[in-house]
Amino acid sequence: MEPLLFLLMALALGLIIYFIPTVIAIERKHPSWGSVIAVNIFLGWTLLGWVAALAWSLTGISRPATTPGQAPAQPTHQVARTEEKTCPRCAETVKAAAKVCRFCGHEFEAKQPPGAA
Repeated sequence: MEPLLFLLMALALGLIIYFIPTVIAIERKHPSWGSVIAVNIFLGWTLLGWVAALAWSLTGISRPATTPGQAPAQPTHQVARTEEKTCPRCAETVKAAAKVCRFCGHEFEAKQPPGAA
């Protein structure tokens, strides 16, 4: 009876080790968790397949480094916002300072500054 118990314990331990890549991929919510599981099941019996599934389950997730209670980092680059206007002829959007539409060649009326006669 003792050899049977040893065999069952060795089999259980082997299955736990075999499915470590699957458990890691599911727990980390890996974007390709289904593929990691497939590689683990079908190629995990080879050492190379198991190592590949393990490496894959440990990569592929990029999260910004934050500490608990800290807001995620904001992007460092800002998109420059410019004033725009719509061309009355072609309805394309051009910069407000444009004198001629770059799409159709329409010439905009020159605006005089307030107070100019």
